[in-house]
Amino acid sequence: MPLQEKKRGMIGKTTFITNTAMLQKTISMTYFIFRISLLSVLISAQSCSTVEYRADAKYVYINDTASTIEVKGRHSFVLNPQEEYAFQHVVDGAKENMTPNDFIPPFGDYAVVISNNKCDTLQPLYPYKGVKEGLLGIENYTSEKLGHNNFKFTYHFTEEDFVDAKPCE
Repeated sequence: MPLQEKKRGMIGKTTFITNTAMLQKTISMTYFIFRISLLSVLISAQSCSTVEYRADAKYVYINDTASTIEVKGRHSFVLNPQEEYAFQHVVDGAKENMTPNDFIPPFGDYAVVISNNKCDTLQPLYPYKGVKEGLLGIENYTSEKLGHNNFKFTYHFTEEDFVDAKPCE
């Protein structure tokens, strides 16, 4: 009997050594795959990284007329004589170094300005050239740089804004 127990012990010892060696190889292979995967993720993250910039614009509208003005569009507001209205507009995904001409007023391509029961419908004058009328065109604002990609745009309503206005229907 002692011989059989010894044989069983040898087989068990061989099996244990074999299992341990296989386990070590499996662990080594797992760590190797993990390290390669981690390295590829880090390399791809580094090469695909993009920086998004933010642009801040403060729009200020000042009524330099003796009449109350109402603006209807994406942003609607009412201005009494000599009053001002302001709001902040934040844009994500902007260019790194913005200039005032890179901004677009927040009204889109259409706005109606009402004063003394006269309406002036503003539209792009020459859309193919980018020239826009009144508060639709950024070139009609005075701009002030407040910081990196941060500007203040001021538009003054004057009596000239209502020269082409027609009675409201």
